[in-house]
Amino acid sequence: MATSSVEQPLGRYPYSVISTNVAAAALAIAIVWLCIQVSDSMQDQVFNGLLTIFGALIGWAFGMFFAPYTKEEASRFSSIAQGISVFVSGYVVSKLDRFLEATMFTTTVVGGNTVDTPTSITWVRIGLFLCAALLVMLTVFTNRAYFRPETPSSAGDKSPPGSVSSSEPGIPEYRTGPEPGTSAAREALPVAQTGPGEGSPLSPASA
Repeated sequence: MATSSVEQPLGRYPYSVISTNVAAAALAIAIVWLCIQVSDSMQDQVFNGLLTIFGALIGWAFGMFFAPYTKEEASRFSSIAQGISVFVSGYVVSKLDRFLEATMFTTTVVGGNTVDTPTSITWVRIGLFLCAALLVMLTVFTNRAYFRPETPSSAGDKSPPGSVSSSEPGIPEYRTGPEPGTSAAREALPVAQTGPGEGSPLSPASA
């Protein structure tokens, strides 16, 4: 099936790729602008920038994890994710609760009562971190899942975006017929003749 001039370099979903990357560029500029606006000093700008970059790198990792190119890559990502989850659930979670409690709220005494007041700059930084992570995750996922240039071999392939095709390197081709040795395979075999064949000296026709 013929492909358009846009589908050849960008794949079968060119407008999804284009709109995602344009929106990602605009939102990235907005995040950088916010990092500067909420900073009172150069040190705050550096801290906000590092936090945003850290969120972007985490989002990048998640985007790759959710859109692997091959089954081998998916298996490798799954093994890495299991190791990271053990570390996060065992150590990071136990320390994160105390850290967030100390940084996200300020304890003040009002009328003899202790009141926890949210620290605005901390919540803003968490928002910047999450926005950067989600933005990069969606951008990487969209490009890995949809940005696959059309080739003569893949022009007729209608598999869903992000699925792994058996024609990719390292992925074996699968049989479409019955498995060898099964009853279906034995039934598909031609039945051998037990009597004399046509044209043989013992056949009625030759007599």
